[in-house]
Amino acid sequence: MILAVEEVISIARRDRRFNLFEREAGRFADGAIVPVMLAASNESTGGESRYASAPDAFLVWGHHVLSGAADGDGDRHRNVPVVIVDATSSPLELLRLALATENRAGRYRWSELDRILALFESLCDPGFRDNAGILPLLEPDRDVTPQVRKYRTLSPVLRTALDAGALDVRTAERIATIDPAVIEPLVESARDLTFSRRRQYLLACRDLLDRGDPPEELLTALNSAPPVQRFDLVMKRRKPRRERMDAVVDRVRHEVLRGTGVTLQPPANYEGERYRITFEAGSPGELRRRLNAAAKLENYLDELLGILFQDPLDDTLE
Repeated sequence: MILAVEEVISIARRDRRFNLFEREAGRFADGAIVPVMLAASNESTGGESRYASAPDAFLVWGHHVLSGAADGDGDRHRNVPVVIVDATSSPLELLRLALATENRAGRYRWSELDRILALFESLCDPGFRDNAGILPLLEPDRDVTPQVRKYRTLSPVLRTALDAGALDVRTAERIATIDPAVIEPLVESARDLTFSRRRQYLLACRDLLDRGDPPEELLTALNSAPPVQRFDLVMKRRKPRRERMDAVVDRVRHEVLRGTGVTLQPPANYEGERYRITFEAGSPGELRRRLNAAAKLENYLDELLGILFQDPLDDTLE
Protein backbone atom coordinates (compact mmCIF):
# COMPACT_ATOMS: atom_id res chain seq x y z
CA MET A 1 0.00 0.00 0.00
CA ILE A 2 1.16 3.55 -0.78
CA LEU A 3 0.27 6.60 1.35
CA ALA A 4 1.43 10.18 1.32
CA VAL A 5 4.22 10.90 3.79
CA GLU A 6 2.15 13.76 5.24
CA GLU A 7 -0.68 11.35 6.07
CA VAL A 8 1.61 8.87 7.79
CA ILE A 9 3.34 11.63 9.77
CA SER A 10 -0.02 12.79 11.06
CA ILE A 11 -0.70 9.25 12.26
CA ALA A 12 2.74 8.93 13.84
CA ARG A 13 2.10 12.02 15.98
CA ARG A 14 -0.96 10.50 17.64
CA ASP A 15 0.78 7.71 19.51
CA ARG A 16 4.56 7.75 19.95
CA ARG A 17 4.90 4.61 22.09
CA PHE A 18 6.78 2.82 19.34
CA ASN A 19 9.10 5.70 18.46
CA LEU A 20 12.03 3.74 19.90
CA PHE A 21 14.89 3.71 17.43
CA GLU A 22 17.70 6.07 16.44
CA ARG A 23 18.73 5.30 12.91
CA GLU A 24 20.19 7.49 10.18
CA ALA A 25 17.36 9.50 8.65
CA GLY A 26 18.62 9.07 5.08
CA ARG A 27 17.31 5.61 4.34
CA PHE A 28 14.22 6.99 2.57
CA ALA A 29 15.74 10.28 1.41
CA ASP A 30 18.55 8.43 -0.38
CA GLY A 31 16.02 6.72 -2.60
CA ALA A 32 15.63 3.35 -0.85
CA ILE A 33 12.04 2.13 -0.71
CA VAL A 34 11.58 1.12 2.93
CA PRO A 35 7.99 0.32 3.92
CA VAL A 36 6.85 1.67 7.26
CA MET A 37 4.57 -0.39 9.50
CA LEU A 38 1.15 0.98 10.38
CA ALA A 39 -1.28 -0.61 12.82
CA ALA A 40 -4.97 -0.17 12.04
CA SER A 41 -8.18 -2.04 12.69
CA ASN A 42 -9.37 -4.49 10.06
CA GLU A 43 -12.80 -2.95 10.44
CA SER A 44 -11.72 0.36 8.88
CA THR A 45 -13.37 1.08 5.56
CA GLY A 46 -13.22 3.76 2.92
CA GLY A 47 -10.15 3.12 0.73
CA GLU A 48 -6.44 3.57 1.42
CA SER A 49 -6.76 7.11 2.82
CA ARG A 50 -9.08 5.78 5.54
CA TYR A 51 -6.04 4.89 7.65
CA ALA A 52 -5.08 8.53 8.10
CA SER A 53 -8.40 9.25 9.78
CA ALA A 54 -8.92 5.93 11.59
CA PRO A 55 -8.86 6.76 15.30
CA ASP A 56 -7.12 3.51 16.23
CA ALA A 57 -4.26 3.83 13.68
CA PHE A 58 -0.69 4.31 14.93
CA LEU A 59 2.82 3.83 13.61
CA VAL A 60 4.60 0.68 14.78
CA TRP A 61 7.87 1.09 12.88
CA GLY A 62 9.38 3.69 10.55
CA HIS A 63 9.58 6.95 12.52
CA HIS A 64 13.19 7.45 11.43
CA VAL A 65 12.24 6.63 7.82
CA LEU A 66 9.57 9.34 7.92
CA SER A 67 12.08 11.76 9.42
CA GLY A 68 14.33 11.18 6.42
CA ALA A 69 11.46 11.64 4.02
CA ALA A 70 10.24 14.84 5.65
CA ASP A 71 13.65 16.41 6.23
CA GLY A 72 15.45 15.18 3.13
CA ASP A 73 13.99 17.66 0.68
CA GLY A 74 10.99 19.10 2.49
CA ASP A 75 8.50 17.28 0.24
CA ARG A 76 5.95 15.93 2.69
CA HIS A 77 3.62 14.89 -0.13
CA ARG A 78 6.02 12.24 -1.33
CA ASN A 79 4.49 8.79 -1.13
CA VAL A 80 5.83 6.07 1.16
CA PRO A 81 5.12 2.31 1.03
CA VAL A 82 3.15 1.07 4.05
CA VAL A 83 2.60 -2.36 5.55
CA ILE A 84 -0.64 -2.66 7.53
CA VAL A 85 -0.81 -4.83 10.66
CA ASP A 86 -3.82 -5.47 12.87
CA ALA A 87 -4.13 -2.84 15.59
CA THR A 88 -6.00 -5.33 17.76
CA SER A 89 -2.88 -7.49 18.02
CA SER A 90 -1.28 -7.54 21.47
CA PRO A 91 1.14 -4.66 22.08
CA LEU A 92 3.86 -7.22 22.83
CA GLU A 93 3.36 -8.80 19.42
CA LEU A 94 3.54 -5.37 17.78
CA LEU A 95 6.76 -4.64 19.69
CA ARG A 96 8.16 -7.95 18.47
CA LEU A 97 7.27 -7.02 14.89
CA ALA A 98 8.93 -3.60 15.27
CA LEU A 99 12.14 -5.16 16.62
CA ALA A 100 12.17 -7.84 13.94
CA THR A 101 11.78 -5.15 11.27
CA GLU A 102 14.52 -3.00 12.80
CA ASN A 103 16.76 -6.10 12.87
CA ARG A 104 19.64 -4.69 14.90
CA ALA A 105 20.02 -7.25 17.69
CA GLY A 106 23.32 -6.63 19.50
CA ARG A 107 23.76 -3.18 17.91
CA TYR A 108 21.37 -0.95 19.83
CA ARG A 109 22.49 2.11 21.73
CA TRP A 110 21.92 2.13 25.47
CA SER A 111 19.34 4.90 25.16
CA GLU A 112 17.41 2.78 22.65
CA LEU A 113 17.57 -0.27 24.91
CA ASP A 114 16.30 1.89 27.76
CA ARG A 115 13.25 3.02 25.77
CA ILE A 116 12.53 -0.44 24.36
CA LEU A 117 12.72 -2.11 27.76
CA ALA A 118 10.64 0.65 29.36
CA LEU A 119 7.87 -0.10 26.89
CA PHE A 120 8.36 -3.84 27.27
CA GLU A 121 8.16 -3.61 31.07
CA SER A 122 5.06 -1.42 30.91
CA LEU A 123 3.32 -4.11 28.86
CA CYS A 124 4.20 -6.98 31.20
CA ASP A 125 2.89 -8.03 34.57
CA PRO A 126 5.36 -8.35 37.49
CA GLY A 127 7.25 -11.63 37.29
CA PHE A 128 6.68 -11.77 33.53
CA ARG A 129 8.12 -14.36 31.22
CA ASP A 130 9.31 -13.32 27.79
CA ASN A 131 6.79 -15.42 25.91
CA ALA A 132 6.83 -12.99 22.98
CA GLY A 133 10.57 -13.52 22.42
CA ILE A 134 11.47 -9.85 22.86
CA LEU A 135 14.80 -10.08 24.69
CA PRO A 136 16.68 -12.14 22.05
CA LEU A 137 15.78 -9.44 19.51
CA LEU A 138 17.73 -6.95 21.64
CA GLU A 139 20.82 -9.08 22.32
CA PRO A 140 21.01 -12.64 21.00
CA ASP A 141 23.39 -14.06 23.61
CA ARG A 142 22.32 -12.49 26.91
CA ASP A 143 19.58 -10.70 28.80
CA VAL A 144 20.53 -7.01 28.78
CA THR A 145 17.91 -6.06 31.38
CA PRO A 146 20.36 -5.97 34.35
CA GLN A 147 22.79 -3.80 32.39
CA VAL A 148 20.06 -1.38 31.31
CA ARG A 149 18.90 -1.03 34.92
CA LYS A 150 22.45 -0.04 35.85
CA TYR A 151 22.50 2.40 32.91
CA ARG A 152 19.40 4.10 34.28
CA THR A 153 21.16 4.89 37.58
CA LEU A 154 24.01 6.78 35.89
CA SER A 155 24.35 10.52 35.39
CA PRO A 156 23.47 12.02 31.99
CA VAL A 157 27.16 12.55 31.22
CA LEU A 158 27.97 8.87 31.72
CA ARG A 159 24.88 7.73 29.82
CA THR A 160 25.96 9.91 26.90
CA ALA A 161 29.44 8.37 27.02
CA LEU A 162 27.93 4.87 27.01
CA ASP A 163 25.70 5.76 24.08
CA ALA A 164 28.74 6.98 22.16
CA GLY A 165 30.59 3.72 22.86
CA ALA A 166 33.24 5.56 24.87
CA LEU A 167 32.72 3.48 28.03
CA ASP A 168 31.36 0.16 29.22
CA VAL A 169 28.78 -0.09 31.99
CA ARG A 170 31.17 -1.54 34.54
CA THR A 171 33.66 1.31 34.17
CA ALA A 172 30.87 3.88 34.23
CA GLU A 173 29.59 2.40 37.50
CA ARG A 174 33.04 2.59 39.06
CA ILE A 175 33.63 6.23 38.19
CA ALA A 176 30.07 7.27 39.06
CA THR A 177 31.28 8.34 42.51
CA ILE A 178 33.10 11.29 40.94
CA ASP A 179 31.37 14.65 41.19
CA PRO A 180 29.22 15.03 38.01
CA ALA A 181 30.76 18.47 37.45
CA VAL A 182 34.18 16.80 37.26
CA ILE A 183 33.20 13.70 35.28
CA GLU A 184 32.27 15.63 32.14
CA PRO A 185 35.69 17.31 31.62
CA LEU A 186 37.46 14.08 32.57
CA VAL A 187 35.54 12.08 29.97
CA GLU A 188 36.21 14.79 27.40
CA SER A 189 39.93 14.76 28.22
CA ALA A 190 40.00 11.01 27.47
CA ARG A 191 38.32 11.32 24.08
CA ASP A 192 41.44 10.59 22.00
CA LEU A 193 42.50 7.49 23.96
CA THR A 194 41.84 3.93 22.88
CA PHE A 195 38.92 2.19 24.60
CA SER A 196 41.24 0.17 26.86
CA ARG A 197 43.39 3.14 27.82
CA ARG A 198 40.32 5.31 28.40
CA ARG A 199 39.08 2.83 31.00
CA GLN A 200 42.45 2.75 32.77
CA TYR A 201 42.79 6.52 32.61
CA LEU A 202 39.35 7.29 34.08
CA LEU A 203 39.74 4.69 36.83
CA ALA A 204 43.11 6.14 37.70
CA CYS A 205 41.56 9.63 37.86
CA ARG A 206 38.91 8.25 40.20
CA ASP A 207 41.63 6.79 42.45
CA LEU A 208 43.47 10.11 42.54
CA LEU A 209 40.30 11.93 43.56
CA ASP A 210 39.40 9.25 46.11
CA ARG A 211 42.75 9.64 47.82
CA GLY A 212 42.14 13.38 48.16
CA ASP A 213 43.74 15.05 45.15
CA PRO A 214 41.90 18.36 44.56
CA PRO A 215 39.75 18.05 41.41
CA GLU A 216 40.63 21.58 40.28
CA GLU A 217 44.32 20.73 40.47
CA LEU A 218 43.89 17.50 38.51
CA LEU A 219 41.81 19.15 35.79
CA THR A 220 44.29 22.02 35.49
CA ALA A 221 47.17 19.57 35.09
CA LEU A 222 45.28 17.59 32.44
CA ASN A 223 44.17 20.65 30.49
CA SER A 224 47.72 22.01 30.52
CA ALA A 225 49.18 18.80 29.12
CA PRO A 226 49.06 17.85 25.42
CA PRO A 227 46.46 15.11 24.83
CA VAL A 228 49.17 12.54 24.01
CA GLN A 229 50.76 13.05 27.45
CA ARG A 230 47.64 12.91 29.63
CA PHE A 231 47.57 9.14 30.05
CA ASP A 232 51.17 8.96 31.26
CA LEU A 233 50.64 11.99 33.47
CA VAL A 234 47.74 10.34 35.29
CA MET A 235 49.50 6.99 35.60
CA LYS A 236 52.62 8.60 37.05
CA ARG A 237 50.54 10.48 39.61
CA ARG A 238 48.70 7.32 40.58
CA LYS A 239 51.63 4.87 40.50
CA PRO A 240 50.64 2.00 42.84
CA ARG A 241 49.40 -0.47 40.22
CA ARG A 242 52.20 0.26 37.74
CA GLU A 243 54.77 0.11 40.51
CA ARG A 244 53.52 -3.32 41.58
CA MET A 245 53.67 -4.58 37.97
CA ASP A 246 57.21 -3.25 37.64
CA ALA A 247 58.10 -4.93 40.95
CA VAL A 248 57.03 -8.35 39.64
CA VAL A 249 59.23 -8.00 36.55
CA ASP A 250 62.16 -6.56 38.50
CA ARG A 251 62.02 -9.44 41.03
CA VAL A 252 62.16 -12.03 38.24
CA ARG A 253 65.05 -10.21 36.60
CA HIS A 254 66.91 -10.16 39.92
CA GLU A 255 66.21 -13.77 40.92
CA VAL A 256 66.68 -15.42 37.54
CA LEU A 257 68.58 -13.24 35.08
CA ARG A 258 71.03 -11.13 37.09
CA GLY A 259 74.49 -11.48 35.60
CA THR A 260 73.38 -13.87 32.84
CA GLY A 261 73.37 -11.41 29.94
CA VAL A 262 69.69 -12.23 29.24
CA THR A 263 67.19 -9.36 29.29
CA LEU A 264 63.45 -9.53 29.93
CA GLN A 265 61.25 -6.76 28.54
CA PRO A 266 57.45 -6.50 29.08
CA PRO A 267 55.22 -4.98 26.38
CA ALA A 268 54.96 -1.18 26.41
CA ASN A 269 52.71 -0.02 29.27
CA TYR A 270 51.96 -3.71 29.90
CA GLU A 271 49.49 -3.60 27.01
CA GLY A 272 50.16 -6.78 25.08
CA GLU A 273 50.39 -10.55 25.36
CA ARG A 274 54.11 -11.32 25.09
CA TYR A 275 57.45 -10.55 26.71
CA ARG A 276 60.64 -10.02 24.75
CA ILE A 277 63.61 -12.13 25.91
CA THR A 278 66.92 -11.16 24.29
CA PHE A 279 70.61 -12.02 24.55
CA GLU A 280 73.80 -12.12 22.50
CA ALA A 281 76.29 -14.95 22.26
CA GLY A 282 79.88 -15.05 20.93
CA SER A 283 80.65 -18.72 21.44
CA PRO A 284 78.89 -22.08 21.79
CA GLY A 285 79.55 -22.06 25.55
CA GLU A 286 78.13 -18.56 25.94
CA LEU A 287 75.06 -19.51 23.90
CA ARG A 288 74.52 -22.54 26.12
CA ARG A 289 74.70 -20.46 29.29
CA ARG A 290 72.28 -17.87 27.88
CA LEU A 291 69.80 -20.56 26.82
CA ASN A 292 69.97 -22.25 30.22
CA ALA A 293 69.28 -18.93 31.95
CA ALA A 294 66.37 -18.12 29.64
CA ALA A 295 64.92 -21.60 30.18
CA LYS A 296 64.60 -20.91 33.92
CA LEU A 297 61.98 -18.26 33.09
CA GLU A 298 59.53 -21.09 32.38
CA ASN A 299 58.88 -21.42 36.12
CA TYR A 300 57.95 -17.72 36.34
CA LEU A 301 56.03 -17.32 33.12
CA ASP A 302 52.55 -17.88 34.58
CA GLU A 303 53.14 -15.07 37.07
CA LEU A 304 54.53 -12.77 34.39
CA LEU A 305 51.64 -13.44 32.01
CA GLY A 306 49.18 -13.05 34.86
CA ILE A 307 49.89 -9.35 35.19
CA LEU A 308 49.30 -8.89 31.46
CA PHE A 309 45.99 -10.71 31.33
CA GLN A 310 44.64 -9.40 34.61
CA ASP A 311 41.30 -7.61 34.33
CA PRO A 312 42.17 -3.90 33.91
CA LEU A 313 39.37 -3.11 36.35
CA ASP A 314 40.95 -5.27 39.06
CA ASP A 315 43.44 -3.04 40.81
CA THR A 316 45.19 -5.77 42.78
CA LEU A 317 48.12 -7.99 41.93
CA GLU A 318 47.52 -10.56 44.63
